[in-house]
Amino acid sequence: MYNGYIPDLAIATQGQTMEEVIADAQELLTKFFELTIKYNSDFPEPSSLEATYEKWKGYKVMYVTATVK
Repeated sequence: MYNGYIPDLAIATQGQTMEEVIADAQELLTKFFELTIKYNSDFPEPSSLEATYEKWKGYKVMYVTATVK
């Protein structure tokens, strides 16, 4: 079992494979931003990768991209 977490947005996911977690994270990010735009809500500036590495030492840290239509 693998877990994923997007700390800036407090979004968590899990799956049987790393690929499943990444795909789910992309889908969750897409939905988050679609709803944020739809309801004209604010969202936080992303943390830098360096700050994220520092805060989450010992964990695998990566960027995940999402496409918003």
